[in-house]
Amino acid sequence: MEYLLAVAFCAVVFLYWRIDIPLRQPWELYSSRVLGAFGWYLLGLSITPFLFRLRDLRAPEPCSRAETWKDFSLHYCSLSRVLWDLRLVHALGLVFVLFIELKHLIPFLAWSYFDEAILAAEASVFGGKLSTEYVQSIFGAGSSGLLSTVYTLFFPYMGLLLGIFVLQRDSLLASRFAFGFAWVWLLGILLVYAVPTLGPCFLQPELYRRLPATATSQLIEELWKGKLFVEASPKSPAGVYLISGFPSLHLAVVTYGSLMLRRFGKLAFSASLLFSVFTFVSTLYFGWHYVVDDIGGIALGGFVYVLLFCRREGGSASSVC
Repeated sequence: MEYLLAVAFCAVVFLYWRIDIPLRQPWELYSSRVLGAFGWYLLGLSITPFLFRLRDLRAPEPCSRAETWKDFSLHYCSLSRVLWDLRLVHALGLVFVLFIELKHLIPFLAWSYFDEAILAAEASVFGGKLSTEYVQSIFGAGSSGLLSTVYTLFFPYMGLLLGIFVLQRDSLLASRFAFGFAWVWLLGILLVYAVPTLGPCFLQPELYRRLPATATSQLIEELWKGKLFVEASPKSPAGVYLISGFPSLHLAVVTYGSLMLRRFGKLAFSASLLFSVFTFVSTLYFGWHYVVDDIGGIALGGFVYVLLFCRREGGSASSVC
């Protein structure tokens, strides 16, 4: 994974040098994202002893607290194990730093925007309406608070997902998960460069402004202000461009995460799958994405999973698929 991130870092530095603009506050961005990743790791690590204790209490022959703590320490508290965890968490934090730096370059690299073509296609499919209007008519304005909460829960979901796979003790599975997670974001930004779009909420803001004010509508406003600032002051080291439509990386991540969580049983998989359905609805409801964006995100998450975990070995699917 380190090689992939090193290549991405070199690409970031080269592109910013070639376009002749400063990096987006790299040290502040690095500290916030990497410290955030460490925070999720520490939260998960603090919960793990209670999970060990619950497991031991449910065992046919319950263990003492001392035995539970000894087992936990053996798996999580050795210096080599902690250093390995921190190395992986650091790499995952770097993924977000590189992604944000690359995302800022969209308006500098976009050769054309495809919103008008997608708008026309959606109108032909949904009887003259956009998917946003269609979904809003189904769920009504009263659902805006709930769906806004669902949309913002993506970030805790992602932290939980990273914590689960870092803290489970199969090092190979954790490494492959992290490698695939990085590929989801980095392939996603390449697709953004290839098919740049804004999204219906930015092209037709009245679509979300007629809804009650929520944290999501406030976020839309903030991203639009960021876009205007970058357009007005492209050489400024402040401000960051964070608008992109195709593909939906929210759907890419929850699709990849859901497929990965199958390893932890039907309950984890079903809960993640249900969250992905609500995420699909919320992205359309607020106009973040077109239907094709969400389908593209699902395809991206599924593609990375299949590529890494469903290779055929000896004529049959790998056991990890």
